[in-house]
Amino acid sequence: MSYEILKNIIPAGAAGLAFTWELCGSTFECENPRLSDGIRAGLFAVGATFLFKQAYDLMKWGWQHVDLFDPTIISNLRNENFLNTCHQLNLQDLLNKANCMALSKAAREHVCALVAAFHSLKGADILNEENRTTITAHPNAAVQLADAIILLHKADTLNDENRATITAHPRYAWQLAYAIVHLHEANILNDENRTTITVHPNAAVLFAPAIISLHEAGILNEENRATITAHPQDVRPLIDALILLHKAGMLNEENRTTITDHPRETYVLAKTIILLHEAGLLNEENRTTITDHPREAYQLAKAIILLHKAGLLNEENRTTITASPDLAEKLAALLIVADNHGVRNGPCGIIMEFAYNIPTC
Repeated sequence: MSYEILKNIIPAGAAGLAFTWELCGSTFECENPRLSDGIRAGLFAVGATFLFKQAYDLMKWGWQHVDLFDPTIISNLRNENFLNTCHQLNLQDLLNKANCMALSKAAREHVCALVAAFHSLKGADILNEENRTTITAHPNAAVQLADAIILLHKADTLNDENRATITAHPRYAWQLAYAIVHLHEANILNDENRTTITVHPNAAVLFAPAIISLHEAGILNEENRATITAHPQDVRPLIDALILLHKAGMLNEENRTTITDHPRETYVLAKTIILLHEAGLLNEENRTTITDHPREAYQLAKAIILLHKAGLLNEENRTTITASPDLAEKLAALLIVADNHGVRNGPCGIIMEFAYNIPTC
């Protein structure tokens, strides 16, 4: 079906819908509420697969953007949501403003997106049959696909495999194209990494640099790949934590579990684990203390080290510092001073009272 057919069915200025509507910023008016016999016959000759209003909108844009369209575009705009067709509505119903506006909303949105997408492709000088087919197959994601195709083209990575990757998730086509280009530039665009970025296509722009960072650190393996894909919203701090533990020679299953159990505090916990390890205090009890308060883990670790060096790391003092973990280091220092002067931390927390008013030791 071509626009020439539609133009013959509904010539310029022909009788149409008796109301004014806007399409992609343009206003169209049809004053005559009646359809001519020729138009009536033409609608059913088309096969009655489109709402009159939808076909009319498409035709209008076909005239204004004739260089962007070809005979395949209308057939590609068939949508299962358009259940009320000319077969199911009589022509008087089609003239009803509410019906036409509601039933053609998706069509108008798709046309606007297609026009924008085709303009972008034409501007990049890649408006060819293959790209046109890719776009019209997914009219609800036309702009995203056009941007993705242009990005891949500029990076010389627009091939069948990459095209299939972006069209598998058209709404996130640009994010996937971005990831593909960066992995290609890092010379690590392989099946494994391609699969990783498509697990969470909406986060592909985060996964690509994460994969590259793991590769550069020499720890891009199945275990670390699974770790990052399990936490798509916290990829960057998780990568930094994994690399930090790796450089310290402490990237083992227990430490991995500690940081991934608290994905928002992974880097803090990684630093804390290393700090306790270097002090010879990375044991189950201290690990529990820091994971119970992951945000204040580093302050608690410093407090634990201070108390340990002073020979005061006991259950009572541990309870004191964990009661206000953000003040843990101050409390530890006060406990040490109090012990030196023979003062014990009473039940009312005299040490706690002063902790709020002294600088960190």
